[in-house]
Amino acid sequence: MIKQLTKNQGNQLSSYHDDWTNVVLSTQPADHIRAEAAIGKIYHDAGLPTPAKIIWFGGPVAMINASYVGRPTVYSQIRTSAWVETFANIQDVTSSEVRRIVSESLGYYQWDNICDPIKNEVWNSVSSAAFTSVLYGSQEVRWLAKNEFYQKTLRLINETSKLNGFFELARSAGWAIPYADVCLVSERPKTLKYDRLGCLHSEDGPAVVYPDGWSIFAEDGVITGTMYV
Repeated sequence: MIKQLTKNQGNQLSSYHDDWTNVVLSTQPADHIRAEAAIGKIYHDAGLPTPAKIIWFGGPVAMINASYVGRPTVYSQIRTSAWVETFANIQDVTSSEVRRIVSESLGYYQWDNICDPIKNEVWNSVSSAAFTSVLYGSQEVRWLAKNEFYQKTLRLINETSKLNGFFELARSAGWAIPYADVCLVSERPKTLKYDRLGCLHSEDGPAVVYPDGWSIFAEDGVITGTMYV
């Protein structure tokens, strides 16, 4: 049982904060090879065969609108295998005080100011119910950042091993919807503008633009519209 962090371990929290902030704010084109390998690992770690096909989309709205209505996904198997088991594992080997410090240190508000509005506007723009089965990539940053700290700094390697594919997916692509034989994947934004408080903001065009043109307009964190441009 890890009851407290050493001074050195605590000092490393800021580097995870900085690293994952860069991941959340990345506007680099998706690394398809890396992302597809990550998806294969996510499926494998959930006891599922690698999907026969991976289909890419230029943004999350297009991906969700193209999802297979009425067709079951393997989201619950993946989620239970990775997140639920990891949560239980960490609870077993760390104290509540350790978890509190890690959660507070890696609960940066800017992540919510970026991630939550994007999620909300995507859901406001789609007709499919597939949103219940989405893997959010880097926008699951709160979970990913602290669990990578547990893995790499606290050396809880076995306890967090089923998140390795999620770490890789977050660093290489956008959202994904996993089906048994096919996985749908979205590109990351190519434009992401925000103010000094970390709120979506642009006075000269959209604050968020995906490669397929779907965009979010915002000023000072207030969403003013969405459209394809």
